Amino acid sequence: MRNFIKYSLYIFILSFICSCVDDKGNYTYKDEKDILPISIGEFEKEMTIEVGQTLSIIPEIEGMDNPDKYTYEWYVMEYQVAGKAPERQDIGNTKDLNYKVTIDPGVWRLSYKVIDKETNIFSRAETKLNVISTAVDNKGWYILKDNGEETDFDYINFEGTIYKDVLRKKNLQLPGTAISMEYQQDRYYHNITDEHGNVVTLTNQSVFHVLSSKEIYSINAKKIELFKNFEEQFYSTPEECDPQYCIYVYHGTHFLQNAGRLYTVNGLIGNIGKVFPITGTYKLYKGGGIPMGLKNCIVYDEATNSLLVGDGYNDSFIDMPDLKQDDSIYSFKHMPYSIVCIAHNCRSMKGQGYIVLKHKDTEEGALLRAKNSSSTAITSFSIVPKESKLLKTDIVAPAFNADFVYFKHNNAVYSYENAQDLSLEDKEKEVISYPEGETITAIKQAFSTDINQLAVLTTKDEKWKLYIYDLLGESNPEINPKPVATYEGEGNGRFLLFRSN
Repeated sequence: MRNFIKYSLYIFILSFICSCVDDKGNYTYKDEKDILPISIGEFEKEMTIEVGQTLSIIPEIEGMDNPDKYTYEWYVMEYQVAGKAPERQDIGNTKDLNYKVTIDPGVWRLSYKVIDKETNIFSRAETKLNVISTAVDNKGWYILKDNGEETDFDYINFEGTIYKDVLRKKNLQLPGTAISMEYQQDRYYHNITDEHGNVVTLTNQSVFHVLSSKEIYSINAKKIELFKNFEEQFYSTPEECDPQYCIYVYHGTHFLQNAGRLYTVNGLIGNIGKVFPITGTYKLYKGGGIPMGLKNCIVYDEATNSLLVGDGYNDSFIDMPDLKQDDSIYSFKHMPYSIVCIAHNCRSMKGQGYIVLKHKDTEEGALLRAKNSSSTAITSFSIVPKESKLLKTDIVAPAFNADFVYFKHNNAVYSYENAQDLSLEDKEKEVISYPEGETITAIKQAFSTDINQLAVLTTKDEKWKLYIYDLLGESNPEINPKPVATYEGEGNGRFLLFRSN
């Protein structure tokens, strides 16, 4: 009986397969152009516009014989959201778009649909739309400055337009002298209370962190509105207000240093934009650190003459690994060196940083290189002759890719090539000099897909001046000595920020 059932099942399956194979069908297939004969041409990959301006787009549509046969939809959705579904906002219903921008500043996905009225079949195109509420939230140069009592910044876009006293126009000047500023492009969180008394968390915000000798502001970059002041930056506000620097690492993780102590926030998890302290007994060098990888920052502890690695995901330091180079092993704990300066040219896990040290006994120097990647290791240790001018500087500007640095000495900019087979005369050279009394306050290499320039900021008589030079290659420090652009403004220029995104 069991065999009979089994053989009957085989015959049934075989009959079903044969019937499928023999079925010739009676189907009619239509070309997609017969169903919807139109196609939308490609949009620009990315568009940028300010709030209040009119966004006009005339799409290229092929195959359209009668525009009245179709309906049209223009709409936007948030490009990136955290913890919620993106909401659609309709902005037009005509073939061509002519829309005065009223949506909030941010990054949006702009979509266009052409829909057949009879079949409801549609064709769609989309692009990335950057909406900004102020012209200062864009690519270019930011000059942090002060008048001796208040801190502000000026902005220069890539077209050469200067926007002066950005904070004063919103009554947001910081008390004290300028120290540094940083741009955080995304994943900043901030709590507000709405009109009903409910606490709402703003997610994925972009901010400027601005530091003066007496205050720290985190400012909404799109609206130039204050998010947090010094007291609001911390879960537990320090007794001493001594801002020293801020470093943005990646994906919302950033570090803030105050009075020799390091604080951080993890941008990959929900937070309210406040920083928590890195624990331990230490007192950090106030001149900066080096962002590394997704979540770390290299700093120098003056209490122990050691390099430490702050971990943005934890409340303690992690060990700096030893460096194995040639036949030597270098430890970065309790070094016989004092620090000269530290600087970086890092962004989005690219670029590099350098640390300049000076031996306490021999006065010989050391130059430590760190590449910005997922590793937190120092990648090279090089001896610097004690006669080098590099050991007397307070401003170092790393190249973005190549193994050399620019630095300040008196009223001139020098380069130092980190190659042990060169004599000091060959590796250390003057690049450009400036008139007496014109003090160099910042040096920065601007590097992106279409820019390779050197910027030098000077100050004289409470007026700043910015010189932009073309570099003659990625792997060498030579410049065209004639500036391609020179800009001037009011105030003591103290810090230079370059944005390429």
